[in-house]
Amino acid sequence: MKHVQCLRQSLIDGQIALGTFLAELSAPGVVNILANCGLNFIMIDCEHGTYTIEQTRRLIETAQAVKIPALVRLPIDDRANVTRVLDAGASGILFPQVRTMNDVHEAVAMTKYPPLGQRGVHLYRPQTGFVVPADWSDYFEKANANLITAIQIETAGAASLADQIAATQGVDMLYIGPGDLRVNLGSPNQPDDPKVQQVIANVARSCRAHGKMAGCHFGSVDVLGQLIEQGYSVFGYSAATRLLANGTTALLDQVREATSASKQ
Repeated sequence: MKHVQCLRQSLIDGQIALGTFLAELSAPGVVNILANCGLNFIMIDCEHGTYTIEQTRRLIETAQAVKIPALVRLPIDDRANVTRVLDAGASGILFPQVRTMNDVHEAVAMTKYPPLGQRGVHLYRPQTGFVVPADWSDYFEKANANLITAIQIETAGAASLADQIAATQGVDMLYIGPGDLRVNLGSPNQPDDPKVQQVIANVARSCRAHGKMAGCHFGSVDVLGQLIEQGYSVFGYSAATRLLANGTTALLDQVREATSASKQ
C-alpha cells in the first residue's frame, strides 16, 4: 500500500509515472531489474500474458520486496482471479475491453471494499502481511483510497462513456489502449486518425474535470510530449520483451559498428 501511495503522491506533485508490461517474462528477477532501472510501476498482463496465478503472486511479492507498485491487467469477467491477485498484494487492477457502465460498476464492486464496493474480505493474506488490522473500517477506507482501479479505454463503447467513467466514484484512472482503440474505431494503421486523437483528448479532459489519473500505452517516446501537455501522467511502455529486444538490437548495432571500424 505504501508503494502505491508514493506513486500517487508523485503524480500529485506533477511528476510522471513510467512503467512497462510483463506478458512473457516470468522470472521474479525481472521485476528486480526493472525496479533497479528506475521504473515507477510494472503491469502484469494477465489478459495477453499466460501467467498462472502462482506466477503472478510471485511477481507481486517481488514487487513488494523491491518497493515498486505492481498492477495487474485482468478481464472484467475474471472475478476469482481479481480477488486472488488483490489479496496477494497487487497495487491495482487494469480492466481491458470495457464497453458499458455496467462493466465499470462491476470493476469498482470487485476492487473496492464496502461501502464503496463489494470486494470479499479475507485479511489474513499477503496484502496485510498476514497481520489482521485491528480496525477493519479504517483499513477498508485506506485500501479503497490507495488501490488503483483503472479502466482501459480501447473500445468504441468505453470511448463514448469517458466522462461518465471518469465521474464514477471508485474509478481512479482511465488508461488509453491505443492499438485496440484504433482497431475498434476502424483505423488500425492510422495512429493520427482524427477519431483516435479526439478520444485521447476527451479522456484527458474528463480526467482533469473529475480529478482522475490519465494513463496511456505507448511504443515511441515521440508521442509523450503531446500527451503530457494534454494532461496524461501515467505511461506504460510496450512490454519488457520489447525493452529486451531494443537493448539487444542496440548492442548488435554497436558491435557491428565497432568491428567494422576495426577492419578498416
